[in-house]
Amino acid sequence: MNLSDYLDQAGRGAMTRMAKEVGVSVVTVLRWRRGEAAPSWDRIPAIERATGNAVTAADFVPRTNEAA
Repeated sequence: MNLSDYLDQAGRGAMTRMAKEVGVSVVTVLRWRRGEAAPSWDRIPAIERATGNAVTAADFVPRTNEAA
């Protein structure tokens, strides 16, 4: 699950709660959600805890389109 999907499902106030739990501003979470920025690797464990592991480090790794 990506961060945007998680926040959509988590409902009202989810971005504010996440920002507080992760230790960043709501604007930072919004930028992550929109894909305008990515969290630093030291924030990933806090994001995983805040989302109950619904969003993990793997969700922030860019996917490549590899043809076999």
